[in-house]
Amino acid sequence: MKSYHLLQVDILKGLAIIAVILWHTVPISIQQTTLFEFHIGQSIPVFLVLMGLNYGMSFTRQRHHRDKSVYPPNYLLKQFNRLVIPFLIAFAASLILGHWQFLATGISKFRFNRYLLLGRLPLPGPGNYFISLLFQFTLLFPLLYRFYRSHPQLTLILTLLTDLGFQIITGYYFPFASMTYFIFAYLSPIGLGIWISDDHRLLSPRNKLMAIGGILSLAYLILNRLVCPDLTCLYFPNWTTQNVFSAFYALFLVMLGLRFLPRQKIAWLNPLSFIGKASYHIFLTQIIYFSFNPLQSVVLDTLICLSVGSLFYKITN
Repeated sequence: MKSYHLLQVDILKGLAIIAVILWHTVPISIQQTTLFEFHIGQSIPVFLVLMGLNYGMSFTRQRHHRDKSVYPPNYLLKQFNRLVIPFLIAFAASLILGHWQFLATGISKFRFNRYLLLGRLPLPGPGNYFISLLFQFTLLFPLLYRFYRSHPQLTLILTLLTDLGFQIITGYYFPFASMTYFIFAYLSPIGLGIWISDDHRLLSPRNKLMAIGGILSLAYLILNRLVCPDLTCLYFPNWTTQNVFSAFYALFLVMLGLRFLPRQKIAWLNPLSFIGKASYHIFLTQIIYFSFNPLQSVVLDTLICLSVGSLFYKITN
């Protein structure tokens, strides 16, 4: 039976989750001097593009656009098993570890507030907003995909405009922490991922505008670096690497990976491919790990998160 699985996607996810950990452990001063916005700062946008790509290819392959129901049979159950169960385990671990920390130090780092309803762990850690985005994505994607099958160009335009509009409005009227928990601020890379789920070739006529967008995004990031070294002046109040203007650069990175990364298994890449498959569990692990005082060693922090997260994946799969 023909396999539709793309090894390149696993490798890209492996690189992206390592980049997430590095983003959270490498000192900011070093990130700035090494131009982080061009590499590790693209980790979450790359994940978002891959989400649109993966789900788009899966829905197309299974012809879900022909289903009578917007949500395919067993879709929500599968997503619950894949996403919610590991999250609940991580939630329980966060409670237990946080309680042990309180008993040992007398200091409670728990944050019990409305953000728990959006998928935040009791011990808040870096990147927790992404878990909330995943949950929202699973609910929104079937609707987006159904509309995309009928109006592909319009869907792409609407995702870009919705993202831009949300950032403009909320950037000035909502706390930054609040807006990061809503998927509307990340629709552009998701929409771009859905777009290339039909054709991810770099030189495809269909993707000429995507290539131009990639060049413009690169120019935007360079302009930010040259004109505004602290990266706060040339964009709406959001991360430089996570807005409409930079989304095409993340798309370009993904398309490069799909084009040039190995398509068949290579022994020395197997660990990276496995890390990619375990990326969700590793992401949950690093949230908990960095909610405590980490060892502040880039190598050890990275190895611990990767090892524990991979074990978490093996145990639950």
